[in-house]
Amino acid sequence: MTTVASVRAELKRLYNETTPATIEQDLARAIALLKQLDDEAQRAQVAVYMDGLSQIRSEWILARRVRARKKHATGKISVKAVTATAGARNTKRTGKPRPKNKHSSS
Repeated sequence: MTTVASVRAELKRLYNETTPATIEQDLARAIALLKQLDDEAQRAQVAVYMDGLSQIRSEWILARRVRARKKHATGKISVKAVTATAGARNTKRTGKPRPKNKHSSS
């Protein structure tokens, strides 16, 4: 039987020593530790570390996606720019305002 103190100590260690490379394994280990506790009251005592690990993972995943987007967008035309210019190729620019739509319900 695992004590709450030993699980708390292990979760605290995982929380403090996790890295982006080990977060998935650390979170899996934390879930396994949480399942070893007997009742919901004991689980509630260590839930803050589980929440913290989950939050760290979410932040690191988001940061990784942002870095990937920036890396991908550097020196390239974005998809929005391509679609915006594709529709403008067939239009004639006269400098005049567009006529109002006669069928709009205003």
